Amino acid sequence: AMHQHHHQQQQQLELMKAVGMNLLEYSLSQSMEAVAGLLLERFASFPFCIPPLTLLDTLSAARPEDQQSAPPASTLHSSSHLNATLHSCPSPAAPAPSTSTAATPATTHSSALACIVAALSAVSCKLAAVARGLCAQPSKEEADYRAWSNAQVAPLAKFWCRLSVLHICVGALRVACTEGMSPLLALSSWGTILLGYIVGALFIQPGSPSSEVILVAVAVARASHCTALGLGLISISGTDHLLCSWRVEVVAEVLIMSLMERVRLNWMVPLRALLALSTWLMYVQMGLSCPATQAVLLNLYSLGVTAAMEQRCRRLYSHPRLHAKQQACGAFPRLHTKQQALADGDANQAQVSNNGFQPKAP
Repeated sequence: AMHQHHHQQQQQLELMKAVGMNLLEYSLSQSMEAVAGLLLERFASFPFCIPPLTLLDTLSAARPEDQQSAPPASTLHSSSHLNATLHSCPSPAAPAPSTSTAATPATTHSSALACIVAALSAVSCKLAAVARGLCAQPSKEEADYRAWSNAQVAPLAKFWCRLSVLHICVGALRVACTEGMSPLLALSSWGTILLGYIVGALFIQPGSPSSEVILVAVAVARASHCTALGLGLISISGTDHLLCSWRVEVVAEVLIMSLMERVRLNWMVPLRALLALSTWLMYVQMGLSCPATQAVLLNLYSLGVTAAMEQRCRRLYSHPRLHAKQQACGAFPRLHTKQQALADGDANQAQVSNNGFQPKAP
């Protein structure tokens, strides 16, 4: 029995050696894309029968905790079944896999589809991680910093929203006068972005925790407006072409909007990705050269300015002088209250002593 078991192990080793040599020869004669497609097909077929989503999750390595967990028992077969399958395979002298040109397109398409599905799986995992980070409860120190930062940003953001509403109304009136159209029709082309700035001008408050959420809504409104311009849903006026030819939007986006519409960085990164996509669509519609490169660089510069401003604010917040000033401002009301209580107590005591003293009649 031991001799037979040893003979079976030798046969398995020879078979694995032959498979490895055949795979090496096939990979040298074909591209790595075809090899990847062949591996995915073989692992998903009998006798392994591993589900394709499990393979893609393993290849994408988007979630390291999934790699530590054992594979489900339903996807594996017993060792006896695997040995029986391996014994039923051809001998080591079996020919190498066919390298016909007819099988290459199918393998290429399957591997390309596998890469796309793996990329989508990784992106979905990253978005889920970002969503978990947004829903997580911040620490007390972080919450105090966010309240202080919102108090600094909210007045400038409210002023910027009011100025933007005025700017859009003046621009729409100018377009209506120059092109001979109704002012309401000219304003309707700015509908989403005008609504976002109106909400910001009305509801952004320095002490309100929803001010940052309103700024996110303003950025989403700007992205939707640029997307509508890029898809041709809204006609691009001559003024827009003129401003883009002078690159005024670059200066406004990098030096003004990245400072006035500043939110926390873990919110700003997906917003900048959305703005980059919408800006690319708008640049394509306007016929600018290298639209994708320009859109990505524009939003990267803006994100860098926002990150630098965030770093500066954190450094100012952690400065000892600021904490001393906050403690002094917090101590002044308590000191005033104590002095007022002492003054009220002295007045009450003097009144009681006066009421208790009765002069004698002559």
